[in-house]
Amino acid sequence: MKSPALLVIDVQLGLFRRKNPVFNEKPLLTNIATLIRRAYVHKVPVIFVQHSTKNWLAEGSDDWQLHPSLQPQPDDFFIHKRSASAFEETELVSRLVNFLPKSYA
Repeated sequence: MKSPALLVIDVQLGLFRRKNPVFNEKPLLTNIATLIRRAYVHKVPVIFVQHSTKNWLAEGSDDWQLHPSLQPQPDDFFIHKRSASAFEETELVSRLVNFLPKSYA
């Protein structure tokens, strides 16, 4: 049996402040919040992925922060990426492998 994990990718404040912001912001955030709540109820690990570059969404800046409607919990995981791929030069694969039962890892 495989174990699920919920990936919440690039839901950062700066993306909602752009001249052309995220499409359908409110329904999108509602759906993401619902998925996160369901993950917590079912003990599914939640991984938040945050993008950053030197010129945009600089790590630690206000724009880099998760959208304030998201409320990460202490047991959640965070991946910081610097390329378009959440897998490139990050620990995402090793995190996901750790969530698999031993027979799959």
